[in-house]
Amino acid sequence: MRLLNVATPSTNQSKAAADVARPFPVFPAVLAAAAYIGRQYSRQAVFTDWLGFAALALAAGTLLFWSLPKTGKGAQTRAPLGLDALLPAGTLLLIVGVGYQYVKDDNTSSIVQLSLCIGACLVIGWGIWLAQTRRAGDYQLLRDRLLLVIGVGAGLGYCNFGHLHFDNFIHTWDTYHYYMGAKYFPEIGYERLYDCAVVADSETGRKPGPERVLTDLRTNVMVKAVTVLDNVDDCKGHFTPARWDAFKKDIVFFRGRVNNTRWEEMHHDHGFNATPVWILAGVLLANTGEATLDQITFVDIFDPLYLVAMAAMLWWAFGPRVFALGLLLIGTNWASRFYYWTGGAMLRHDWLFFAVAVVCLLKMKKPFWAGAALAYAALLRLFPGLMLFGPLLAGLEYARLRLKAKGPLPEDPPRTGLDAKLPAWVDPAWARFMVGGAVATALLVGASLQFLGGLDTWKHFAANTAKHAATPLTNHMGLRTIISYRPQLGGVWGLPALESTDSLGRSVRSTIGAELRDGKLIDAWSVWKDTRSLKYQQARPLFYLLVLASMVLLYFAIRGSQANLWLSASLGVGMMVIGAELTNYYYVFFVAMACVFEKRREAGLILSALCGVCILTMLTPLGFMSGWQDEQSTVMSGASVLAVLGVWWFFTARGNQAAVEAEPVPRLFPQFAVAAPTPRSPLSAKKKKR
Repeated sequence: MRLLNVATPSTNQSKAAADVARPFPVFPAVLAAAAYIGRQYSRQAVFTDWLGFAALALAAGTLLFWSLPKTGKGAQTRAPLGLDALLPAGTLLLIVGVGYQYVKDDNTSSIVQLSLCIGACLVIGWGIWLAQTRRAGDYQLLRDRLLLVIGVGAGLGYCNFGHLHFDNFIHTWDTYHYYMGAKYFPEIGYERLYDCAVVADSETGRKPGPERVLTDLRTNVMVKAVTVLDNVDDCKGHFTPARWDAFKKDIVFFRGRVNNTRWEEMHHDHGFNATPVWILAGVLLANTGEATLDQITFVDIFDPLYLVAMAAMLWWAFGPRVFALGLLLIGTNWASRFYYWTGGAMLRHDWLFFAVAVVCLLKMKKPFWAGAALAYAALLRLFPGLMLFGPLLAGLEYARLRLKAKGPLPEDPPRTGLDAKLPAWVDPAWARFMVGGAVATALLVGASLQFLGGLDTWKHFAANTAKHAATPLTNHMGLRTIISYRPQLGGVWGLPALESTDSLGRSVRSTIGAELRDGKLIDAWSVWKDTRSLKYQQARPLFYLLVLASMVLLYFAIRGSQANLWLSASLGVGMMVIGAELTNYYYVFFVAMACVFEKRREAGLILSALCGVCILTMLTPLGFMSGWQDEQSTVMSGASVLAVLGVWWFFTARGNQAAVEAEPVPRLFPQFAVAAPTPRSPLSAKKKKR
């Protein structure tokens, strides 16, 4: 076997390349100047220092870029002086070193993540610019290696570059809810976790004081904790003596991991809200032992394993570029910062693995298992089911084209076996996908009915979900979050005037948390919650209209992609932004949308830029930016909606015309690539035969 020979410019090509004028790279130079000027307007020292380093790095990169040779007439070139290897290796060492030495808290971690987002944008944007100037192959090896290194570095950002929660691996708050909620679900259901914790506290020497409050999980309204002790049997009556003793021991363990204030704050949350299908695995895992440090570490280790498997699956199905972008979206999208919100918790990322598996399995021609994966993801967290809109519209477009042609199209492969029995307008792969989903749904729902109390459990879950969805949260995101936000009450979008007063009877003009939060109330956010709910009710027709318009755009995107099934599933991920209002940490679902980077470089640029915008929104380095979470969530929601619509547009007929050609198949180590054997001529074959 002979190794693939990497093309290098000949002497004539090099001379021709040297004769081509090299324009000065204006864009990175402008970014460098903007970063330096922006230091004067920063209100955070850490951001000011970062702008200085960014200006220096961009200036150095501009000079390096200008010094690289330019080719002419489409000839490919590689970076000189061994930069194809040295620059990626140096970048990786820099990321690891800075992550270890510089990162000390969430802000410094975010600064490094912001740098990686900008680096990804520059590398992807460089490739787009080269394609626009008919030099798509230039520095391909360098760009692919740099993007991979940035992606791996961003993946380290998921765990704060090895610093985890800056003190430990376990996320006590989140693990408490899911471990206790699953382990004692038969006794506490969806409504009694906090009440029983207060009773257990009182029996283990921590009787609640008159100032302690908690969320009543029946209504999601804050109440005084001491009122729970008026009816202790409402909690203990559901336990056997042995199970109650075990419950108290587990409560003592979790309470001992946090201070008193944190322990009380943990009961201001909204309880345990998992689906009955999630509980099937959760109850088995949680009941493997008593709550100890080793036991909780064991149950929490499954999430990192799910993420590693997910990353490997992205590489398996799509290769290093989508793998790199997927890791970037895991580690740098602040809206879903896993280690900040749910890292080191129990089975919080299982749904993500299966949502990404849907796209990967479709790409690898395994539609039945892809349908089963979507069913499981949807039954774990409900909202992943919105991905189904993509394949449904793809099936509709497939049928439209065949019905219009009154039969199969010329490019359709011949059908055999069961496929031959399907109507010509039904895509066989689509049919297998739907069957896989139906079979998995029947098995999983059937198992939950058998082992978790039958239909009543699902009824309680439905009621709990409706209650939870009707409770606005400051970290909610989505189109609905934007619709329910208005800086002034009344007169917006032609809606009728709306009056509101605070607890002291004063007129309220603004609807942001900074104005509506009232610390004098038991539930300081009650006025804000009521106002947000009322605004959404008023704007609901507009919300439905925008959802419908978005679905039309999604359809034209799928139509422009020729009803590609895996691509339609990846595009369908955007419906989670449009159709659902979710807590921000679920926005890691964008990893499944990263797969469209396979077909559109612009999608990678948009999603990388989205991560950068979310980090800037959180850092609030400029004076006009709000530090209140409800406003930050609204800004990140707007950025996410624009990102989804932008990605979809690049797959429409008009977007196809504006998009550049897709990247070629990556070869990260071309010196080890084996060339295809040279075909023999018939004459040489005859000579060998003789």
